[in-house]
Formats: sequence, C-alpha cells, structure tokens
Amino acid sequence: MVKDVFNTSKIKSILKAFVVIAVLPILIVGGIIAVSFVAPYCFGDISHPLMGMIATIIMIPWGILFVIVFFLGCGLTPSFVVIPTGRGGYSVRSGHSRNGNGIAFLFNIIKFILLVPTALLIWIIVSIIILFNEKLQIKIDEQYENFVLKLKEWYKVGIVFFVVAPLIVLGFNTIENIAYSPKNIQIECVDFHYNKTREQHSFNTGTYQQIDDYYFEYTINPNGKDITEIKGEWVFINKNTSESFTIDAGTFVPFDWYWKIEDKNFEHKFNTTISISKEDKEQIGLSSDNLDNLKIVCKINYISCESNIPILGDFLFPTVDNEYKGGYEIVVKP
Repeated sequence: MVKDVFNTSKIKSILKAFVVIAVLPILIVGGIIAVSFVAPYCFGDISHPLMGMIATIIMIPWGILFVIVFFLGCGLTPSFVVIPTGRGGYSVRSGHSRNGNGIAFLFNIIKFILLVPTALLIWIIVSIIILFNEKLQIKIDEQYENFVLKLKEWYKVGIVFFVVAPLIVLGFNTIENIAYSPKNIQIECVDFHYNKTREQHSFNTGTYQQIDDYYFEYTINPNGKDITEIKGEWVFINKNTSESFTIDAGTFVPFDWYWKIEDKNFEHKFNTTISISKEDKEQIGLSSDNLDNLKIVCKINYISCESNIPILGDFLFPTVDNEYKGGYEIVVKP
C-alpha cells in the first residue's frame, strides 16, 4: 500500500504540480523584487541621456506588470482549485482568482506578499491529494503538458523579460561608470600658503569670528575626458594626529571652462581662497607657518561631462551628470 502511494509516477506528478502551481508566482514575485533594485538606474543613476532612455524603454514591460499587480490587482495564485465531488473524486479547476472589485492598493500589496506562500500551500495540499487520488494526478499531468507547450512558445520572451532586460540596464550603468569614472582625473596642489586674517560676523551667535584665508592654487588634468564641471569638498588632515575637517568647495572648476579653453587634454590651473575658522585650525593643529604638516584631499561628489551624442546631442543632451554619493577621494597634497 505504501509502495503504491509513493510510487515514481506520483512523485513525478508532485514535481509537475510544483511547476504548474508555484513556478509562475515565484518568477513574478522574484522578478519584481529583483527589478526593484534595477529600476532606480533608469531614473537617475544612468545619467547618459541616450543609455538612460534605452534603459527606460527596455523596462517599460516591467512597469506595466507593476501596474497590473499593484493597481489592478493580481490573483493569489495561478493554480488549482480542488473541489470534492462527494463521490470520492475531485473536480479540479485552473485559472486566476481575479480582483474585479477595485480592491485597495494596500490589499493588493498584501496579496502580492502572500502570492508565493499561497502557491506553495496549495501545492502541498495538491501533492497530498495526488498520493491518494489518480484522477487529480492525471489532471496535473495534463496541466503540466499544457504548461510545457506554452513554455516552448514563450520561453524566449521570458528570458528577455526576466534576464536580458535587467542585465542590459546593469550593463549600461557599468559602461557609464567606466566611461565617466573620476579615476583618471588628476588634481594636484601647485601652491598653498597663508594669505590674511579677517573677522566674519556670525548670525548664529551675533559675534565676530576670526577667519584665516589661505591662497590655494591647483591643477586639474582631465586626461582626455570631456569634463565640464566638478563639484565636491576639500578635506584637510593633520598627518600626525589624523584630525580633519571638511570645507564644501562647491564647484572646483567654472561651469563654462570646458568651452572656453582650446586644449582640453592637458592640465589647467585654477585658484581659490580657502577660509579656515579659528576652531577648525585648533581642531587639526594648523599653524600658518607650518603647512607641510597638512594633507589635502579632494572629495569629488559630482562630475559633468559632454555626452557626445551625434547630431542633436549638443542641443538636446549636452551633458552627462554623475553623482558619487560616498565621494571619490583624490589626494591633492600628500
């Protein structure tokens, strides 16, 4: 008896039931969760306008699926409804349970969360029935054959939808990070010396604060990159104590410098005044006559480059803007 219950054909039918009942919900839920990490690249992280536009178009089908699942509603599982007939048999129906009553968005989220657990629960129930009911086993085998036939028709679309499209988006992001990386940019200190002391009124305390100004001249070598603008911070570090403070530099280079200079492939000099408060000086132990003890680091947060898209690129998509949330550090003065 036990041997008849757990024979090979029934085990195969149980595995087939898993494919028919649980695979599609797992793909939908897993796909949406995976794409939730990929989708943000289409809305800002891929800033190259042409690649960003292509990435967005590629992900439109996922957007449609998102709307269907979360706004129009989705069935708890595209699975089987098993109904006892009262004569020792079972009536098995397949299909989606529909949300045709305009159920709230929140309820659709709950249904989405329950999609896979419900499918697995139904699969377990159906698997137990299969062990003791040959009619359900036959029905499952038929449904599996239909599923395989549909899979043969649509598997290429599924591969493109679930695998290729997200990989293309990730590939675009990787290409952009490599093409517009700050790694090749060189920023070096030419001159850094004490300039003057002045007083600055503080609106927070209502008093005057002593500020020391330092003349800071530096060069930027874009190394062939069509950089139009760089923004970030200057970080000053005491090499002996490792104490540091940061000054927001805003824009390292003027926005229009790229279009004004003729030779864009060699280093170009810029200068600015660095204002350091008395408190910051004391924090890092800075002395006006001993600047060799100070290490200066450039922390790049933003780079703008020419997009170089042919024909209408200069007019419609002039630049590519990349932000570096953690900041990219370049040692300017060792």
